[in-house]
Amino acid sequence: MAVRQPIRNMLVQSFGIATVPVAVMAAAPAAHAGAIFPLRDPDGFYYAAGNLDAARNGPC
Repeated sequence: MAVRQPIRNMLVQSFGIATVPVAVMAAAPAAHAGAIFPLRDPDGFYYAAGNLDAARNGPC
């Protein structure tokens, strides 16, 4: 029985040490990142053409 008490103490201490970071992370406010590029990209290469409604589907 002499070995069980130190093991129990070690487990209780480990649990106590592990709960501190979890509590700190739970109490911290969530970080809300905005858009990486909030400005409109001046390069229009990837924008859709303005006349797509008039185009037909399928091969030309």
